[in-house]
Amino acid sequence: MLEKDVYNMLEIVLNKISKNFGNKKVLKNVNLEIKTKDRIALIGPNGCGKTTILKMIMKEENPTSGEIFISKNKKIGFLSQYPSESLSNEVVKSIIYSSFKEINELKEKLDNAEKDMNNLEGKDLEKIIIKYTTLQEKFINAGGYEIDS
Repeated sequence: MLEKDVYNMLEIVLNKISKNFGNKKVLKNVNLEIKTKDRIALIGPNGCGKTTILKMIMKEENPTSGEIFISKNKKIGFLSQYPSESLSNEVVKSIIYSSFKEINELKEKLDNAEKDMNNLEGKDLEKIIIKYTTLQEKFINAGGYEIDS
């Protein structure tokens, strides 16, 4: 197999998927192919079946008809738009904050500089104050104080 072909391998295939909830037909004959390196977005109004498709791929729901194929040894992760109640606010906060790498690094540097200010005097203190001011300006410009809101 050519290396280039590796990027075109089928990873997930939905073949003529239909899904009913009682008398309500949510999906009808849906076909979907996801290949290696594909990035997809499921877009549509509420109730059109986006989450149902994801739940079927995660094997949390079964299709009423059709077939789903997933490549062997593939791990599929899913972060629900409605996290379980068992997730504490601190866990959710941690997940959200992890996406602000630059701000987190600046905050850590600010905290360290603040600690250093307590232990320094004279010229060394002046240098750390200048450093702190520069870091704080970057932190403000990056939206560091707005992260919580």
